Amino acid sequence: MSDSGKILQIPENPPSFFNRSLTMSSSSSTTVQQNNNNKPNNNNSFNRTSSFKKLITSVVEPKVKKLKNIFLEAIKTTSSSYSNEEAEKSIGPRLAGTEDRIVVYLTSLRGVRRTYEDCYAVRMIFGGFRVWVDERDVSMDSAYRKELQTLLKRKPSLPQVFIRGNYVGGADVIKQLFETGQLAQTLKWK
Repeated sequence: MSDSGKILQIPENPPSFFNRSLTMSSSSSTTVQQNNNNKPNNNNSFNRTSSFKKLITSVVEPKVKKLKNIFLEAIKTTSSSYSNEEAEKSIGPRLAGTEDRIVVYLTSLRGVRRTYEDCYAVRMIFGGFRVWVDERDVSMDSAYRKELQTLLKRKPSLPQVFIRGNYVGGADVIKQLFETGQLAQTLKWK
């Protein structure tokens, strides 16, 4: 009980913010703490933000730059090797002799409800634009069906649309182009 006469003091500036225990120390123990501050390993807190930034800059940033360079090189090589001939081939099949018109392969039979409704919808969309359409009914002429199968190299679903000799697609594509307004731009004659 000889320590009861000493006054306990709380240091005004603790050595670090992350010091886990805030102990009350007497004036005699503050001199011990001051002597400990002179040691090389003085238990400073771990600076989490700067060490994380160092980790990011040393590990992640070079990988991101490398990936970025890979993508940029890939874009440059594909754009330089892509010619007009390849662009025309990638568009799809062309229907020769129909560069001045719209050709729609469809059916007038109501055998399959979905097919008939799609053909009717495409017919009405083009009718709304008041353009002349070359309707080729594959149910009435088997030559049209064979012609379409050789163009698309598969058994196609109906309807199939060619605008100015270029293959556009089926009913779903025409409906989407119509809803977005791109069909009107495509149908404008130069």
